[in-house]
Amino acid sequence: MNSDRLDEALRQIKTIVDGALIGEKLPSRAGTLKSPRIQSGPKKLPGHILALRDTGFFAQSKTHNEVHAKLAPNYSCDPDRVR
Repeated sequence: MNSDRLDEALRQIKTIVDGALIGEKLPSRAGTLKSPRIQSGPKKLPGHILALRDTGFFAQSKTHNEVHAKLAPNYSCDPDRVR
């Protein structure tokens, strides 16, 4: 493989990895490939938990009861779902 083709392949790999890390769909020539990811939109429980993570809430370990209490004002769910 020549240097130009290798550079292009590495750029494509980096684009795919970067997109996967932020939850974007993978580029697809045939339109059939999609990024495997958890349903974590802002209105779903994983999205709310990830938002807590992004704000530094988990800098110290938390119990599932603490996480549920923090989520309660913005997202109503059973404590078992957080556990």
